[in-house]
Amino acid sequence: MRALLLQFLKYCGVGVVNTVVGLAVILGLSHFAGWHYVAANAAGYAVGLVCSFILNRTFTFRESAAGTAAGRQWMPFIVLMLAAYAVQLGALCVMVEWLRVPEAVAQVLAIGLYTGMGFVGSRLFVFRGKQEKI
Repeated sequence: MRALLLQFLKYCGVGVVNTVVGLAVILGLSHFAGWHYVAANAAGYAVGLVCSFILNRTFTFRESAAGTAAGRQWMPFIVLMLAAYAVQLGALCVMVEWLRVPEAVAQVLAIGLYTGMGFVGSRLFVFRGKQEKI
């Protein structure tokens, strides 16, 4: 149980790192390179997603060199993150529009749902190869 909690905390730490990296790309491209904010946002999210994949694969779930090839994990990772985002967005809309939960509270709860779904899906489906012991 302690090892699982440690792995979850690593996953959350990676989330902070990829958020900072993605935001830096967004701000750099939009404010310094003159990109349109939508294009900068898309690029920043793409860089953050790649950062998340690499860090979660090598740090959080510690896939060994003998484990599953990264190329076979990339598409399930993308599908998982898109599904987690769709669930998060749906839950957010239900909480705000139907349940009248204040937006800030709903955002925190929905992000928690996204994080939990991402962690469980990554652990059970994406990075399920030969993981080193935690």
